[in-house]
This record gives sequence, C-alpha cells and structure tokens, in this order.
Amino acid sequence: MYNADSRSSGDSRVYAADLQKVIMLPRCDTFKEIIFTPRLIAFNESFVPVGTSKTSTVAVLWHEDISGRKKADIVSTFYAFLNKIRDSEEVVIWLDNCSVH
Repeated sequence: MYNADSRSSGDSRVYAADLQKVIMLPRCDTFKEIIFTPRLIAFNESFVPVGTSKTSTVAVLWHEDISGRKKADIVSTFYAFLNKIRDSEEVVIWLDNCSVH
C-alpha cells in the first residue's frame, strides 16, 4: 500500500512522518567543552512527501523548554502540520511502528 500511495496522483498528498533522533544543542567538537556547556534537548518531527511529489518537506522543531515528547506534544506537531497543508483535498500519513506516535 505504501508504494501504491507513493504513485498516486490527483489532489491526494502522501507523507511519511517520523520523530527524528534527539538533537543535543549546542554541538561541541571536544569533550572538554561539553563538560562545561549547558545542553538543550531539541526535537524534530519530520513530514516527508512520498514518491515524486513536488511538495516540500515539513519539519516541526521544538526544544525541551517549550514542550517534551509526550503524546500531547506529538499530537501538536501533527496539528501544526495539518494546519500548514489545510487546503489539501486528501492527506495520507504513513507512520513507523514507534509507540510514541
């Protein structure tokens, strides 16, 4: 079904969604800098178009001071994504088997 959706045409938009690996900011080159540098945890939920679609990728970024990685936080990323593409007739979102989604 995933491959069939990727070849679909018309007003249907097909995306794959994935919560990317946690990003520790700032990124430091040496271990000594890391010991004395406060770190910030950043999250990235990516919505990538599947197939040969010319639509752009949508990345929803936030850091731990704004919100965490709970169910409500993830749902809010889908809400932000759907608001961005709200004029689409049909939207299909493929998810991996991660229990957070």
